[in-house]
Amino acid sequence: VEQSEDGKNKYANRWNFSEAILNDNGLVYLSSQHTEYIELEPDEGSKEEDDKPKPDPGPDDPDGPIEKPEPAPIPLQRGYWVTNYELHVVDYTDMSHPVLRAATPIPGTLIGTSHGGALLYTQGAHWTEEHKWDGNWLDASSYDGLEAYLVDSVEQPQSWPQSHKVTGDGTLYMSFSETEKVEPDEDGGSRHVTTYYMQSLAIDETAKFALLEEIELETGIQQLADIGGRLVGQDNQRTLYLFDTTKPASLSVAGEGGLDGCLWFNLGGAAGDVESGLWLPLGNYGAVKIDWEE
Repeated sequence: VEQSEDGKNKYANRWNFSEAILNDNGLVYLSSQHTEYIELEPDEGSKEEDDKPKPDPGPDDPDGPIEKPEPAPIPLQRGYWVTNYELHVVDYTDMSHPVLRAATPIPGTLIGTSHGGALLYTQGAHWTEEHKWDGNWLDASSYDGLEAYLVDSVEQPQSWPQSHKVTGDGTLYMSFSETEKVEPDEDGGSRHVTTYYMQSLAIDETAKFALLEEIELETGIQQLADIGGRLVGQDNQRTLYLFDTTKPASLSVAGEGGLDGCLWFNLGGAAGDVESGLWLPLGNYGAVKIDWEE
């Protein structure tokens, strides 16, 4: 709810709020979406058509043809809707008097920060000048406390399963798959092979995303989570994978674990840590502790 110009409360045109991120400097970051209608000017051609001179009446009909009344044309929508993303920052330096900064545009949904909040990481669609979809991208932007400025972007692979996660040190982890057609089998039928990958990337000294490491996985990861400073991935069979990210340029799988039975869980709601015990919520069935296997 926000106040309009006449002082009345109204519902804000915002939704899809991101997870709030607390930085060490007492600033809380989150993002939201809102829509805006862009109205186009009427076509010049339609005005010219109306201004064209009418034909003179013929000599046999000096009064000219009788014009029949026509219904008024249905007004056509001349415009389009645009979805924008905004960054909201709340300054809790003075806990008793938090300050909300003015919202600033960003390229997508906030997924992480680094360097004390000076670098923002977002995920969202890019569009061409003709308003056509140009894929989903992960963007890095600098933030000076007032406005955000795009630094670099990397396109997110479209094949599923896929996931991404930004850790506090500014490392971007992406999991995805690639399917390619290979030589036909003995029966002559077409055959496709899917390979699963995990990548680590970071902004380098030239302000560009640089690939640190790429490894192949045995299965596809559909969700990544940073739990207690450790990166955990989940596949579509409810198996969890613990990744060793001590050195982002040397990725490896450090262990795996999972559940027996047919219970499902939400990795984003996990509590605890990898060393002392990772607990997964099971809704009405309570919680379960994960034991890691090398």
